[in-house]
Amino acid sequence: MSSLILPPEGITITAVDAPTYGDIYHIQHANGAIEASYYQASRLYEVHSLDVDPDKRRLGIGTLLLRTGRDHAQILGASCITASIISRECLQVMENVFGPDGITVFLRGEFAADDENYSLVSPTSAVLRARL
Repeated sequence: MSSLILPPEGITITAVDAPTYGDIYHIQHANGAIEASYYQASRLYEVHSLDVDPDKRRLGIGTLLLRTGRDHAQILGASCITASIISRECLQVMENVFGPDGITVFLRGEFAADDENYSLVSPTSAVLRARL
């Protein structure tokens, strides 16, 4: 595993050795993380998960992580970034970073209370497919 710290301060991007046709990356913050893959042949960057500690939600950490992921994708040479979106919180973060044009919303759920599983209480179904 190799590690590279990029701005903003406090974010660490780690490449994970994995037997796949894409490179896997963990983007870490003290209160959240993203797991993503980059597929060099197709220049596709796919966000698999975006998690923020429940007691630190709605403080901008998800937006910070996602902007870092977007910048990382551009550094790698990605031309497109994708993600499946299953919560209203994640949809809001995706819209903040990419705008509504690259997102197709099939079902817009409600925001969950901080102690609830937001993807089960009132599910959202959307897809991010944004050009970089």
